[in-house]
Amino acid sequence: MKKSAFILVLLLATFPAHAQAADKDAGAAAASFATTILVLPRTGGIPAPAARARLQPPLSARLNALIIQAAGAEVRFRAVNKFAPPLLEGGLFSSLFEGPTSFRQGACTGTAAAQRCRMQVSRSPAANVRGPARPAEWGDDLLLVNEAGSWKVDDVDYRGGFSLGNNGLLSQSLAMVIRAAS
Repeated sequence: MKKSAFILVLLLATFPAHAQAADKDAGAAAASFATTILVLPRTGGIPAPAARARLQPPLSARLNALIIQAAGAEVRFRAVNKFAPPLLEGGLFSSLFEGPTSFRQGACTGTAAAQRCRMQVSRSPAANVRGPARPAEWGDDLLLVNEAGSWKVDDVDYRGGFSLGNNGLLSQSLAMVIRAAS
């Protein structure tokens, strides 16, 4: 009985350290992904093949597959609807269609298998092509999963609340494109 109690106490004592390490590692993966987004060309919509290649490493297998399926669906849609706008426009990886110009890493919370990392993001006034020259600031959440010991971005939870921006989850937007072109 004493040995069981000792093992239980030992496990409970090490749990916070494991949770903190997972938070830290997930945060580093989230920051790396955000940095990648900032340097990609701002074309909007589903990323072009070159951008998808750069995005592939930090994304989960599930999100990569959804993006590839949505890209194929968009091609099929455009073949039938030559003069229609794309099914998905604007920056995919943030609430604001124009996308961010900077980010600040927030807290990550979750388990050893899944983490939610808050990203405080902004768009500088100088980057605004249209509209008033004022900064935009908001928070989006990156949802990460641990795939074979490596943290990968599995979804984006758009939390900006913009009336003309992205809302819900990135995976929902991609699924809508796939359904619309079926």
